[in-house]
Amino acid sequence: TQKDLMTLLELFGNYIAYAQYQIQLSEATQQSRALERAMSFIRNHFTEPISLDDVARVACTSKRNLTRLFQAKTGMTVLDSIQQMRIDRVCSQLQVGDMTCMQVAFECGFGSVQQFNRVFHKLKQCTPLIWQKRFQEGNKKSSEEIA
Repeated sequence: TQKDLMTLLELFGNYIAYAQYQIQLSEATQQSRALERAMSFIRNHFTEPISLDDVARVACTSKRNLTRLFQAKTGMTVLDSIQQMRIDRVCSQLQVGDMTCMQVAFECGFGSVQQFNRVFHKLKQCTPLIWQKRFQEGNKKSSEEIA
């Protein structure tokens, strides 16, 4: 009868909607896992030469998908994130002050001094030496105020 057919169609429609929901949930979980694998790899290897291919391979996804996921989650590209981590490490090392800028640059994963200077200036709006001097002057003023 028509009523039975309508009930059957309603059940079938509910089943399709539920299956679609499960697929979307599974895709979101897979994307989340891929992004976490990528971020973990970057955190553990940012001082080494790594490429988008390396990160995508570890994340078990394509470069395009990784780039899209990364941008949506962090608002940054994969390369920008790597560079930010490197510069953060550089700043920590420069605060200690027992290594030259060049030594710090290579230790933190930069391939050349020129690349290091360009990225540092882009992110900190000054040269590494100026940043280090500003930090040291700030510490000197702070210690004078305490004394």
